[in-house]
Amino acid sequence: MRPIDDAPGGRIPYPDKAERDASVAMIVTRGMPARMRLVDSVAELVRSAGLRSLFFGVWDCVFLGCLAAACVWGLLAAGADGFMQRDSAAQGRLMILMFLASPFLYEFVHLLIMLRERERRTLDLWRVCRWSFHRLAAVRMLAFGAASVTADTMGCVVVSALSGRRLPVLTMLGVSFASLFLFALGQLAVDARCAWPASAAVMPVAWLAAGGAAWAFSDRVAGMMERLPAAVSLGIAAALAVAFLYALRRYMNVPASRRAEAFA
Repeated sequence: MRPIDDAPGGRIPYPDKAERDASVAMIVTRGMPARMRLVDSVAELVRSAGLRSLFFGVWDCVFLGCLAAACVWGLLAAGADGFMQRDSAAQGRLMILMFLASPFLYEFVHLLIMLRERERRTLDLWRVCRWSFHRLAAVRMLAFGAASVTADTMGCVVVSALSGRRLPVLTMLGVSFASLFLFALGQLAVDARCAWPASAAVMPVAWLAAGGAAWAFSDRVAGMMERLPAAVSLGIAAALAVAFLYALRRYMNVPASRRAEAFA
């Protein structure tokens, strides 16, 4: 530390470059939220804020999303019996439809909440809370994922029961969960890299395009679906779930300089 001779009242110690860098690093370290494990961060946030507060003002969006998802799965279940009787490759095509429908609840509720909070301009309120907006959004995504897993499980069981055939329920569950976590992983990547409103459109458009391509080549895709072992489908779903949780943890710890850009 070197002194300043011409300072009023005597010599004032002035930090050199290394000391300044160390001070700045200390301020940044103390000012930035510490990186936490996903489980610890979620548990502490839910314990301090509560799920009721995390979804304050948007419970109607959650209810509407659940109602819409129930309608989608209801249509699949209602038409499963007739669909299976008309087509020899109906089982594979039914799995294609389930693959496309599985992320519906997750994405629909996600979009409804983002639209509502932008309409009411409550995003800025979340950003000044103790917890970062990305951590709040991550906990919501986990809740959407858990609700979607429950809905997909119930939907697969009901579709299998009403289809009139003995369908491979475990394979159907694996396909459904793989679809859900693949979509959630893609939406997470889009949210982290694209600004609104592009972040709301990229994944649904890409998903519909992929679904159209799968249906156009449904003879080949349906055959692959029918021959897919349950262990393989469940293994793929588990791998995608792990990848989603890992990406979600990284998303929760996005530096502050990038938070505003992602949701601007």
